[in-house]
Parts: sequence; C-alpha cells; structure tokens
Amino acid sequence: MDDAQNLENLTPFPPLPIIALENVVVRPYHRTDLKSMCHHADNPKIAQWMTNMFPSPYTLEAGQIWLDMKLDEISDASKMQTDFIIAVDEGKTSIGGIGLKPGSDVEERYMEVGYWIGEEFWGRGLATAVLRAFVQWTFTEHQNIERLGARTYDGNEASLKVLKKVGFIHEGTLRKHVWKNGAFKDLLMLGLLREDFEASK
Repeated sequence: MDDAQNLENLTPFPPLPIIALENVVVRPYHRTDLKSMCHHADNPKIAQWMTNMFPSPYTLEAGQIWLDMKLDEISDASKMQTDFIIAVDEGKTSIGGIGLKPGSDVEERYMEVGYWIGEEFWGRGLATAVLRAFVQWTFTEHQNIERLGARTYDGNEASLKVLKKVGFIHEGTLRKHVWKNGAFKDLLMLGLLREDFEASK
C-alpha cells in the first residue's frame, strides 16, 4: 500500500463539516461523494441555470474530473478551499454544492457565491438555510471580505427568492449577456455587504 492510499484511508468519512445545521451540513469533498453527487447533479432543471462548465448530462466521468480537482485542492495546503458539498444523513449523502469565487487585483476584497441543490430537496428551505449559514461562515473566515456577489439568469425565480431572503440585493441586469441552450438570457447581478448582513441578524 503506497503513501497516497494510506492518506486516503486516514481521511475521515464524513469529513468534519464547516457548517452543521439541524438536518443538513456543509463539508469538504470526499472520494465517496461521486455517485450521490452525480445522481443529484444529472438534472436538466439544474443545468439550465448553470454555466456550461456544469455538464449535462452529468456523467460519472464528468463528476470524477471535478471531484479529483477538489480533492487535489484539499490535499494542497497552499490552496484556498473554496468549494464544498451540501450533505444530509449526518453528512454522509451529498445532495448539492456551494462555493466561492475569490476576486483579485482591485476586487481582492470581494467574493462571488454560487450553489446548487438536488431537486428532491427543493421547497424545504434547505437552500436558504445553507446559504445564510455559508454567508456567515464566509464573513467570519475571510475577515478582509466586505462584499459578496451572486449571479443568476433571469427566470430563475427560486434562486432569486433564496438570495433575497438571505439579504442579497438585485443591483443590476446585464441584458442578453448569456447564451444558453440556444437562447439569450439576461444576467441578474446581486450583492450583499458585510455591514448589511450584520445589521440584519
């Protein structure tokens, strides 16, 4: 057994969460997440609101590429971990993902948040609870960040509702900014300042 296998066997499952709510957790990726992650991600109702980097169909092969990339980031202490699994069953079953895209240069004090959750778990308030807790975690862990952004396509009312519940404000619309599935879509830009989030608690 080589060192890589030894390290893999020492990795706890489920990994320790960064957020633990009553019925859902947010935690790092684990090698065993592949099948459940792909099961929930392989849904055109989800893919229609994502960039084309989110494959559709979401095959096991595509999922493995993403998972390997995330596991490499976890194993490299020099890299900031920005993407996480949303899981139920005490963290054992992955049902979605949430993550951050850090800004750079003059936008170094800004991050953009994105997320998705399996259709079986829509309408339960999970996305709102997870996003609110993740925003709190982000502002706590990244003290230099003063603003979080989010983007969604016009027509994605469910996600827009979640973002607004957490405190994001619709700040502008980029008309016909997105070409997706053979049609133009407007891109809605939302933002949340640290001070506004703190004041809302």
